[in-house]
Amino acid sequence: MSLVGALGFESTIIKKVPPESFKPAPKVDSAVIRLLPRDSGLSTENEKRFLKWSQLLFQQRRKTLMNGIRQHFPEWYQNHGDALRENFGLRRPETLDFTEWMKLFSDYLKIEQNEIR
Repeated sequence: MSLVGALGFESTIIKKVPPESFKPAPKVDSAVIRLLPRDSGLSTENEKRFLKWSQLLFQQRRKTLMNGIRQHFPEWYQNHGDALRENFGLRRPETLDFTEWMKLFSDYLKIEQNEIR
């Protein structure tokens, strides 16, 4: 499920559907999923910020997460690049799960708040 969908919904696979259930049969498996609304734990303002922030980091999917951070958030990269590299190395944005994204965003917000003060 997409990062945006995971922000507002908890998903559960109800049933896997094989390709031969469709005509013409796709080359991928399908599934019926249940979506239940969930509280992201973020304020409405921070949900909007998260969506813009994550969109910037996904702009160039073929690049690593570190390249996106360096390009779009140079101060964060300059001040915390070693810790970020240790945690994420050469990973690409699409390899992070929702929990990792939320942790990264939480760390970003904490650092941003400290730099404002």
